[in-house]
Amino acid sequence: MFAIPTNRLVLPAVQSILIEMTSMQQRGIDPEELIILDNGPSHVVIKNKKDIIALQKTTSIPIIHHDLNDQLEWIRDLAGHGQWDLAELTRLLYPHPEEVDYGKVFNMLYLVAVRYGRKVIHRRDSDCFTPLGDETLYPVSGEMQFIGKKVAEVLPMMDTCESLTDELLQEEIWIAGSDYIGDWNVTLELLQQHNTQTLNEFLTLLSIPEARIPAYIDAKYSDGELNFRTRPLLITCEQLPDIPEIVPNYPECGNIAMMEIFKWIPNFIGSRCIGFDYHTYILGSLLKVPAVYHTQRIIHAHEYTRKQQDGTLNYWKGIAKLADYNFFITEFRCNYLHRLALPEENGFHILRDTGPSTLVNLLSECQMNLDRKTRLGLVHDLAHRILLPSGLDEYRQVAEELERGASLLIDELDDDYTRSIKLQNIWRELIHLSEQIGSESRCNAY
Repeated sequence: MFAIPTNRLVLPAVQSILIEMTSMQQRGIDPEELIILDNGPSHVVIKNKKDIIALQKTTSIPIIHHDLNDQLEWIRDLAGHGQWDLAELTRLLYPHPEEVDYGKVFNMLYLVAVRYGRKVIHRRDSDCFTPLGDETLYPVSGEMQFIGKKVAEVLPMMDTCESLTDELLQEEIWIAGSDYIGDWNVTLELLQQHNTQTLNEFLTLLSIPEARIPAYIDAKYSDGELNFRTRPLLITCEQLPDIPEIVPNYPECGNIAMMEIFKWIPNFIGSRCIGFDYHTYILGSLLKVPAVYHTQRIIHAHEYTRKQQDGTLNYWKGIAKLADYNFFITEFRCNYLHRLALPEENGFHILRDTGPSTLVNLLSECQMNLDRKTRLGLVHDLAHRILLPSGLDEYRQVAEELERGASLLIDELDDDYTRSIKLQNIWRELIHLSEQIGSESRCNAY
């Protein structure tokens, strides 16, 4: 299954992703369907539906548009089949447009995949576009090379970040993705132009050790192709990683394929929480699910309205939340992960075989023990070490507002974490029910 989540006009991205899907089809591989998960305002939804109906006439690949009404209906189905209060389940799952909840949107794609009986999601974003020309440069080429393969099968094709055990060689690769060409994953270019230390300060804020910052900048924020990886990288956690995203070369959400892992680990949720939609990859990797960073990048081009929004208070609240999440997952990695799985054990196997209770309890304990003073300090550092040094008036106003609202922001994050952990606790039940409902629907269709 291919999927594009969107809250904007989506036709150019759909036309682009169909290039990849048609390439698969021509090689005798069924690309299944393209799901458009539309969370946009009504006028955008109407235009997207119209464009997709017209485009469907030009291709045999099914293009299926699901709007917020469909998503709410799915949640009602789950509440009706299960034992959950509809209002509470809606609070955990429904991606209200005004929330801009990246984790909820990706989680809804997980539930869609299960409902459709699919094992793999190839995700692209509506501001991402396939490079034209050589098919070997298409992101799906890198994904299909690795997704679902045992590590031992494809090991000669990859570099590794550490030595591997015999047990890990038999594990399947469940995550494969790559990077962007063009706009960065966060909008720091203007700030970097006015203060050359912006990137260093930003990465320090994200709990990246000082010694790793140059490699991180080369991987994510370098404009030159000379710094691009030329060989895929196998991402494993046989040893405790030293950065929240496991390695500097990690897959971006707009250029990623996931297999099965999404049935076990949902993303964290929260309004404007930048980076929460990477949680499945991060926690999955920490639990020793192998991932691959392949070399087929995708073009990333922010639209004009996105660039306007990136200078707003809401955007920088999202960056503050990203810094707090990285602090959370770093604390979990260093002080709690070993209580779920010892270094020589496979954490995912333990989660799969024993259920979520230990993971849920450890995440809850980690959250309760997060030092509030340190968390408030992250907001202060964002204001004083990243925004204010630019000397730009619009960022001065954002910095002042962030500091004034820092305590409320931490309270909001605690609510985000509490709901995220609650969702982790019931996720397997939601997956089983979605599978059941989807199977019943497909049977009825025949």
